[in-house]
Amino acid sequence: MTINTTLQQLEPGSKVLLFALDGSSFGGPELYFHNHPIAYTEAELESSDNLPAKSIWWQGVEYKPWPVEVKGLEIQSDGSTASPALRVANLDGTISALCLAYHNMAQARMTIRMTFTHYLDARNFPEGNPEADPTQEKVDVFYIDSKTHEDNTEVYFALSSPADLQGIQIPTRQIHSLCTWCMRGLYRKSPCNYTGNRYFDEEGNPTDDPSRDVCGGLMNDCKLRFGENAQWPFGGFPGSALLRR
Repeated sequence: MTINTTLQQLEPGSKVLLFALDGSSFGGPELYFHNHPIAYTEAELESSDNLPAKSIWWQGVEYKPWPVEVKGLEIQSDGSTASPALRVANLDGTISALCLAYHNMAQARMTIRMTFTHYLDARNFPEGNPEADPTQEKVDVFYIDSKTHEDNTEVYFALSSPADLQGIQIPTRQIHSLCTWCMRGLYRKSPCNYTGNRYFDEEGNPTDDPSRDVCGGLMNDCKLRFGENAQWPFGGFPGSALLRR
């Protein structure tokens, strides 16, 4: 079952938000964290009286526990870009130290991944997880625009979309028969959102190797992956090929 199908269910399961902060572009750290209370097994409780909060493993990466909250991810009805606010606990002054060292973490890349518990890596579960699927996620990317508040307990940051940060002006798309999302490297990301396990190479030939899965940017590539009768998120303009120049 894909994440799109899961989202349409009345009881989709427990949603998981994972945060990846990347400051490598200016020599800063790469941090992976979450804010979910993970229950301990009876064996773990019996073995120790002082258990730390648990990490979450996703796509082979460890996301460590850290109090964090993000607001403003909702899609706006007027089409305006989301401008989320990130609230992070300032435990032991850790975030303040990062702000001092790296100019308030301005322009650090913040990737927010949304998935569900039943898709998480098998190592998160003592008995494993037969439903584990690292491809089932929704990804949003923002950049830290500014620090808006700081005290001894928490720090607030304003986030901006990549378009806002780069000063991109509308329109950015061109009338073209190829898919805009594919050309921008957004295959399997929003707004393409393909999360299936049908793999094809750039020529549209089927393959069992996920590493060879490449979208060619044609309508037929959508048809192969989503199915002939599905609604395709094709980002091109097929009729443009009929226009005379």
